[in-house]
Amino acid sequence: MAFKKQLHVSTLSALSSCGWKYYLRYIKGIHRPRSPNLAVGSAAHKANAGNLTYKVASKGKLLPHHEVQDLARDALNGEAAKGEGISDDGLKKIDAKKRGQLVDETVRCADIHYHCVAPEVNPGTSVIVSDGEEITVPDVERPYVLEMSNYPFNLAGTIDLIDTVDGKKMIRDSKTSRRKPDEFIAKKSIQGTAYTMALHYTDKVPYPIDFNLDYLLLYKNPSSDDHVLRRGQRTQEHEKGFIRMFETACRMIEAGIFLAADPGSFMSPCSFCEYRHGDCIYYRDPKTVAF
Repeated sequence: MAFKKQLHVSTLSALSSCGWKYYLRYIKGIHRPRSPNLAVGSAAHKANAGNLTYKVASKGKLLPHHEVQDLARDALNGEAAKGEGISDDGLKKIDAKKRGQLVDETVRCADIHYHCVAPEVNPGTSVIVSDGEEITVPDVERPYVLEMSNYPFNLAGTIDLIDTVDGKKMIRDSKTSRRKPDEFIAKKSIQGTAYTMALHYTDKVPYPIDFNLDYLLLYKNPSSDDHVLRRGQRTQEHEKGFIRMFETACRMIEAGIFLAADPGSFMSPCSFCEYRHGDCIYYRDPKTVAF
């Protein structure tokens, strides 16, 4: 059987944000250094997942605090060492001093998660079918592939955390941010809809399904408000809307139509896009690229 191509939520988000960015990254394969914010978020995510995976294996215990902090440090240093590394401006890699600052921020995020999120969540295990065989996997960083009949791509991804509340499974996901999130962010997240669809079809969890976001906030001055929980829920109607978006994305990719973001828009992503220094034919950073 021929392997069917997959679309991930991250690729759908890139396509909806800017089709040309999608083209450069996923069609042309051009990669640029990661921003500090993305690197910190990714590294903290790895440390938190390591702690929760241990909680599943140990039947409810957390890793020692210092070990989670070590995971966070190692993860950020790994982000800086791999591929194109980390860059403040999209051109030069960060220096040792900046890397040290990012390490400290990653550890802060891991600390917030360790004290505010990890103790209250209850991930377990699930039996899934992989290559025709049933296997037991932890409900942390759980991959999924949904067969999308009549479409050229399947929907794939990784569910960060499946929690169990009052006997019913739900989704929780952690994000890092430097400012307080929109009150309704969990109710309109594309990622949340994809995750709940996966839980609905792989685990037979009925709608409505809760989707909550734990925000780990990197305020300039640490405070007691550095963790914010945003609650959302998904129904069959959300799934229908997502399928329409998925179908449109499939048509655009198949037709090779990649609409660029409007550089003049108030909410334009162009000014902080990693391709603004010469790769993009629609927008060039006037500070770094001569017109």
